[in-house]
Amino acid sequence: MSEDAPSLAEVTALAQACIEAGEADPFEHFPVGDASATFGARVDGRLAAVAAVAGGPAWKLAVATHPNLRARGAARRVAAAAVAHVDGSVGPVRIDAWAPGAGLGPAPDLLAFGLDFALTRRLLRLEVDLAAVGGPQWPPGYAQDQLADADVDAVVGVNNRAFAWHEDQGSWTAAGLRARLEETWVDRAGFLVARARGGRVAGFCWTKLHPGTAPIGEIFVICTDPGDAGYGLGRALTLAGLAHLARSSGTAMLYVDDGNLTARRTYRRIGFHLARVDARYTRDPSRPPFGGLR
Repeated sequence: MSEDAPSLAEVTALAQACIEAGEADPFEHFPVGDASATFGARVDGRLAAVAAVAGGPAWKLAVATHPNLRARGAARRVAAAAVAHVDGSVGPVRIDAWAPGAGLGPAPDLLAFGLDFALTRRLLRLEVDLAAVGGPQWPPGYAQDQLADADVDAVVGVNNRAFAWHEDQGSWTAAGLRARLEETWVDRAGFLVARARGGRVAGFCWTKLHPGTAPIGEIFVICTDPGDAGYGLGRALTLAGLAHLARSSGTAMLYVDDGNLTARRTYRRIGFHLARVDARYTRDPSRPPFGGLR
């Protein structure tokens, strides 16, 4: 078994092999094009395992193995090389690694590698058959609309209030949202807002379409202003987003933290079912060790 730095095309091909084998995309939470360094292990010249890291300020790690080339020790070697690269570049820092589809099965190799990663988050992927979903019924005093340029500041405020508890989602900026709205995948018609009387933005549902032979829609971001909670606005926004996605796809999906019980109840009542659980593992040198052993 040899080691080297694989090309982006090789890493993409390995990920595609995982998908074609019925596995989750190992880079679903890690845009592989953003990698600052990649490490590969080969068997007879073929890429058997790869680890990719990206940093600044938060470091991320992704590890993948070819479904037909399960070489013993290959994943550990590339993961260890990636962690050593980070430590050698900036010293011991926090590293987050997502393992798509690992949340319901055996712990991934990251826990067995002796690299001090621990489970820190579980993300549920829920899916729904759009043919079985009805349209929205808006609470009195609220109406559906599309995002206008003048709404950006209000949307950012709603998002940050709704996700004040969330480590990733609760710190949007107007400049950041405007930049994301210019990305090529964005369909402004699929960014729906709920307006209260007077035109105030009370919530929003941002949808995304994943193209392919069987396109799948996604509720990308959805939330309501905490001051508008309790009126069924979240359900109405979800159903409005699904109705929009149903024009282009037969299935929709979304991600929700396993601890967000309120959202999970809403989605279950609409008809979503659990399709997958993604697990995040973290190496955080700032956290003290557990127990009394040193």
